[in-house]
Amino acid sequence: MQKLLHIGLSAFFLLAITLAGDGFIQAWAKLPAAALELRDQFTADSKIRDYQPIEIVAFGDLMLGRYVWTLMQQNGHDYPLEFFPELLEEMNPNPDFLMANLEGPISEANYINPGTAMVFNFRPEVIETLQKYGFNLLGLANNHAYDMGQYGVDQTRTRLAEDGIHYFGDAQQIRTETTWVTTIHDTSLAFVGFNDTVQDYLDYSAANNLITELESEADFTIVSIHWGSEYRETPTEDQIQQAHDFIDAGADVILGHHPHVIEDYEWYDGKPIYYSLGNFVFDQYFQANVQEGLGVTLTLQKFPDGTKTIQTKETVFDIISSQVKLR
Repeated sequence: MQKLLHIGLSAFFLLAITLAGDGFIQAWAKLPAAALELRDQFTADSKIRDYQPIEIVAFGDLMLGRYVWTLMQQNGHDYPLEFFPELLEEMNPNPDFLMANLEGPISEANYINPGTAMVFNFRPEVIETLQKYGFNLLGLANNHAYDMGQYGVDQTRTRLAEDGIHYFGDAQQIRTETTWVTTIHDTSLAFVGFNDTVQDYLDYSAANNLITELESEADFTIVSIHWGSEYRETPTEDQIQQAHDFIDAGADVILGHHPHVIEDYEWYDGKPIYYSLGNFVFDQYFQANVQEGLGVTLTLQKFPDGTKTIQTKETVFDIISSQVKLR
């Protein structure tokens, strides 16, 4: 009976707020002590409902130039992602964030890759394809981000922002664009993009300091890092130590890429570390392990008492003739 009374009164408060607006809220604050307890309980219940889990689906290296662009011109712009919805359905069909490492700039530069060159440029038309398949967050910290110079970087950021795709990370140094902080479901997230490759070495001390600073701003810090040795299937001892240092500094998730193959992953101090997710969409066909990738589904949740949980699901998929396919 008491439970029914509580439900009935809660419904009454909802109706009254709807009908009376601010005037009711002001009067509500002056309720007698007997009603204040119910008011506080109602407010607490509403607050609990705000703390919903946050779902993130993450992938590795995304190539939309070179021979992939040739295939898109021959077969339509949907070509690399034509079968992607089947994979996403298996992982999480409606994530809050769908992200990948954008392995090159998006610009109107006249440069045309002959098919094998290691300088990349993606046509602006690819943004529409990314939007169509739900991508709303891209990492830009990698060794090809500056292939078209500062012009290409600026165009990439501008075009993505204009089309509603969030981005984070800078390939050359730690600066404002390295991070993107947002809040969803009353939970704050910091996405951090680092690059530690041949051209641009990462200052790990500065990186750790940044992660520590973000602890006061974000409930969860997700580090995306371009690092390691190409085609190596295990991380180096240095990488393992650096990843542990990131976690000790305050990182909650680490998503690695650059080797073009899947590497080991582990949990350290209750936090997941993916040393390399491998390729997502790419035009590499010379061995089996570059024609598969690892997708990760992250479920992050913060509770009213301040506790946080991280759940993960790993999905290995195939990349057949540069098309992503559910295995």
